[in-house]
This record gives sequence, structure tokens and C-alpha cells, in this order.
Amino acid sequence: MFCGPARANRRAFTLIELLVVVAIIALLISILLPSLRSARQQARVTVDLSNFRSLSMAHWMYITDNNGWFVDVGLSHGGSGGLDADVSWIRTLESTYGKALLRKSPLDDSPHWAPGNALIEAGMDKALAGEGVPVPGLAANEFPWRRSSYGMNNLLTRSAPAFNSAAGRNYEYDRLNRIKRPSDTVVFLFMAKEGEFAGADHTHVEDWQILNLFQVVPRNAASEVQINSVSGPAADWTSVSNWAFVDGHAETRRFDRVYRQRDDNNFWPDAAR
Repeated sequence: MFCGPARANRRAFTLIELLVVVAIIALLISILLPSLRSARQQARVTVDLSNFRSLSMAHWMYITDNNGWFVDVGLSHGGSGGLDADVSWIRTLESTYGKALLRKSPLDDSPHWAPGNALIEAGMDKALAGEGVPVPGLAANEFPWRRSSYGMNNLLTRSAPAFNSAAGRNYEYDRLNRIKRPSDTVVFLFMAKEGEFAGADHTHVEDWQILNLFQVVPRNAASEVQINSVSGPAADWTSVSNWAFVDGHAETRRFDRVYRQRDDNNFWPDAAR
């Protein structure tokens, strides 16, 4: 007896079933995306910390070769002039370290990195190329672009120290034996991505707390340092960034864990704790 072909025992997905599958996939993606973004951000933070440690290693080589003296700064800010890029700590440490420093942080999206053609003319690494918006206040003949994500605590340098009006002289914290607590004193930090200090290689910590206006400290600090380079509000005590210390280690800290008040912070060597 002849039998026709067996009918396949299958049925197609209904529209409702397809919608349920799509909804489940969308839900899974919505759950996973924040985790992926968080993982990418944490990877950038880790690389940034590694950059800080490399800077600290180069600095320790310099300290060892120069009888305990710290490297000096050289880049101007706000068109102030008087400082020389050729003696910036960036150039000096590269000479001591024997190779180029990791100048650009993966956390740095500043618009003030030079355009490619300006880098070529200056003989600089093309990897530093950016949007090419000049740093405010810098003249074209000053190379008005960002040169590094990183800067130095000016209290540890000879060219831009804080002035002690009572003593009539500059503070002298520019040598290792003058630092009471090297593990508690910040030396390298993340310079502000925008504004006058985006093109500088140092801060002016003495200007952060004017008289007793304690509440303005995060705002003043944020105009010079990217205190939220890792996370948090732009200018708040809870802003989080990476910091490198004189003893060579680097940490991720909230701003209120590096600066509490003028006589209790990790920038002024006599107040570091």
C-alpha cells in the first residue's frame, strides 16, 4: 500500500514567543552593559595607576642620581610665562629614565591635546593627537596644547613653590630629606582636562584654601587638578582620582582623603598624615 511522505512534526514560533525571546535578550543586554562599561572603566583606572607608578619609578631614579633633590617643573599656565618647557619635569625625567614617559592617561579626554600636524612639527608622538583646542591663555608660540595628563605638586618643586609670607621666603620641600612622611605626601597628580591648568605641569596648592573658606577647596582644586578623573562629581569632596606619593606608590582616593583642611592634607609635607 502506498504511503505519502510523512508530515514533519514541527511548528513555527508564534509572534508572542518571538517577542518573549527578544524581551529576554534585551533584558540580558541591559543587565550586562553596565557591567561591561564598569569593567572597561576599571581597566582604564588600572592603566592610569600603572602610569603613575612608572612616573614614580623615573622620579626615584632622578632622586638617586641627584643626591635626593626632586625634579623641577617648567611649564607655564594661563599665559604666565617665565617657565621653560625644556626644563619641565617631563623632559628631565625622560632623560633620566632613558625612554619616553607615558604622558597620556586612558582616562584623559581633554580637548586640548594638539592636532596631528602640530605634533609632527614639534617632533612629538602621534599617539598624543587630539581635538586641537588651544589651552586658554597660552600664545601660539608657547605650543598652546596639553603635553601630559600628569602634573606635580608644586610644593615639592623649586620653580613654583608656595611663598611663606611670615618667614619671608619660599617653602623648601624640594629634597627627600625635607619630607617627614614620603608615603603620605602627594607628588604626581592628574592635571585638569580643561582650563588654564590643562597645559601646565604643576599645581598651586597654596591657592586652594583661601583664609577660612573651607567649602571652596574642592572647587579651587578642581580648576587645577582633575579630582574626579576616576569617578564622582566634578568638584566635590567625594570626587575620586588617582594619586602618586613620594615613596613611589600610587592609590585611588576620594578628594577628602587627600585634602581635609590646610593643616591636615597630603600635599603640604608638614601637614601630611
